[in-house]
Amino acid sequence: KKKKKHLCPPLTYFECSFCSWLYNLFTGYINSNIQSNLQRQICPDVTRSIYNLNSILRTLNTKANADKYAGIDYSMVMNPRATSNYIDLNLNGQFYNNRKYQEPPLSPPYVYIPYSSSSMLYITMSEYTANTAGFVYFSTGQLYVDITDYMIPRSSLLRLNTKSILQLIMPEIADQLPAYPIKLQIKANRQPSVTFQPNNITLQVFGSITAALPGTTLGNLFILNVTASVDVKIQISAIKLFGRTSLNRMRLSFGSDYIELLKVRPCTIHSPPQLFQT
Repeated sequence: KKKKKHLCPPLTYFECSFCSWLYNLFTGYINSNIQSNLQRQICPDVTRSIYNLNSILRTLNTKANADKYAGIDYSMVMNPRATSNYIDLNLNGQFYNNRKYQEPPLSPPYVYIPYSSSSMLYITMSEYTANTAGFVYFSTGQLYVDITDYMIPRSSLLRLNTKSILQLIMPEIADQLPAYPIKLQIKANRQPSVTFQPNNITLQVFGSITAALPGTTLGNLFILNVTASVDVKIQISAIKLFGRTSLNRMRLSFGSDYIELLKVRPCTIHSPPQLFQT
């Protein structure tokens, strides 16, 4: 038979023997009345608070718009787990297409958080969240950027025009051509991939660089295929975020050559690590 639990503990005994004897005559009556009154008043309030909390949780919005293309679903994927030391909340963290929902070709991994009590709140994000964001923005055609000569610093010797570009590869032809402005479009042709490892993030991008002549009938000059892998090591100190980026490799190759004189072999580029701080 289980022992019945009460909300309040037994009252402390008096050290005075006479007072203690006198108190013990009425202790059963006093304790039972105090406990019953507390349970009668507190239990309904606790029950009512839990019911109100459940009502709020049922109507809680678990989706938010990131922009006009993507939203994020942060609904719970399982019941909260509460212990005497902490509460675990497992949230979805999936980006989705705002206009037309598509199931991402990804499976969320199990996220393990080592127990620690040095901080009040711990937040862990898996690579699943970053990769679903890449899937949404790639499928909606938003992973691109246009670069024109107006975006290049004036102090730069390299300009985005035909004379400056051809001067690097065919100087004998560059002097015979006018300086047409060139627009570069950097665009992803495959979904980027993000991998999380202890103290390291690896980003792989697959795209193309298109050189075009805006405002003319000559069209594109060339298209370069680009494959790059970048490592990012992040450290957090107090309120500052430190990191180091390093280019593992970058491979360039011609996708389409609209100038038949251009003959460039595929090449691989390596770069030393770069530091950043926020």
